[in-house]
Amino acid sequence: MAKPAETTVFTHIARRIPNWKPKVILDIGANVGQSALAFATACPEALVHSFEPVPSAFRKLHANTRHLDNVMTHPIGLGREGAILRMSDGKISTQNRILDSGDLSGVEVTIHKGAD
Repeated sequence: MAKPAETTVFTHIARRIPNWKPKVILDIGANVGQSALAFATACPEALVHSFEPVPSAFRKLHANTRHLDNVMTHPIGLGREGAILRMSDGKISTQNRILDSGDLSGVEVTIHKGAD
């Protein structure tokens, strides 16, 4: 069976930078916490900030990670510019996406401008 993608990424980084120990990890578009759980396990000394703007996915993210002291969840999105947008809120949350400006389905989400 193939290894999870997160494990492979950390394995490659560890080979190239043996003493790499991140202090902060940003999980942008965290969905329900798949990556946050992998990051928290692989780097227990790091503080993981997980950002998810879709309310239903955020609730699952928070529920899935609340037992981890090194994961902080944030119910916002990060982007190039701050905005209020509409995103889909489907049964398969990994398929959620920003909707066209005229599309009134989905949910309204807040996007904050990331650092320059």
